[in-house]
Amino acid sequence: MVTEKEREGIDAGTSDSLFYKMRELIEIPVNTHQTTFKVKEFICRKIKEKWQIDLDPMKIRLREKANERLTKYYRNDVVIEQYSMFEGKPIAIQVLDEPENIDIDEIIIMIRSWSPETWKITPMKEIIVKRYSTMEDFSYVLAKEFPEIERENLECCKINSYFFRVQLPYEKWYCLANREDFLASNPFYLSIDGSLIFAKDKSLIERELTEEEKKEFGWDEYEDAIFTTTTKGKRVGFKEKAMKINVRKKKKKDPFADPFQAMPEEENKKEIDENNEEKSHKEEENDENSIKMKKNASPKEGTIKEEAINFEKEEVINGIQKNSKDLNHNES
Repeated sequence: MVTEKEREGIDAGTSDSLFYKMRELIEIPVNTHQTTFKVKEFICRKIKEKWQIDLDPMKIRLREKANERLTKYYRNDVVIEQYSMFEGKPIAIQVLDEPENIDIDEIIIMIRSWSPETWKITPMKEIIVKRYSTMEDFSYVLAKEFPEIERENLECCKINSYFFRVQLPYEKWYCLANREDFLASNPFYLSIDGSLIFAKDKSLIERELTEEEKKEFGWDEYEDAIFTTTTKGKRVGFKEKAMKINVRKKKKKDPFADPFQAMPEEENKKEIDENNEEKSHKEEENDENSIKMKKNASPKEGTIKEEAINFEKEEVINGIQKNSKDLNHNES
């Protein structure tokens, strides 16, 4: 943490970690069912009462804060409870030179430039961009902000968390010119306020830092941030271990070989058991199906047999009756 005394001696424009100069003003209860602009008016009155500071609600922003950075911007016409309010939530009041009106599809981002040759970084600037503008459109905006860099040579990276100047060579940089990707999509995903974007000239050659510069730019602090540390503050490194690598030639498969032969004994036994179980299961299903078929078929077969017997009896009776008629006819 930076103390108040140390903060006074820091240049906020060129400091790596300090983006805004802040001071605590007031802690007050607010009506979260009111719009952001109504809350602004209330805050300005309370600050006037306590600090005798005149603030214009049209010339301030209400924003969320994360450490030394400002993030989400509270829009004037939105009911403030929609910003996930809770007891004791810290809100920053950002003073502006002129009134502003930010559209719903616009976001506030921070921009800085870095020279790989000199390792100098420019003071932080805030700009308002449309989140659905393209990287090509963004290149024209940055070319105006950094006229020393040709638009075709502009490359950018996004800093997601804590920033150390020494990390810039290890970031992933993207060229902006002739790219139609939206800022809200890959690779930057600029969809919320407060993102930090660095620009550089890709034609410049990076030089090595001196030991004094590494100390000045916080090389040790950067290493502590990316490595796990013990309670004593010593960095836990990853010890190198000898590795034994066995290389075996892959045998060609014999198309006529038994597929179970190459399997380990346990896997072979397991697969055979599974096959036998599946086979017995199928046999049981077949037996059940055959029994059902027999049961369903038996009444039909009995009916057919009974019909055949009755038909034969009728033929015999008809034959006897015919013969008796013939005999009677002959006798007469």
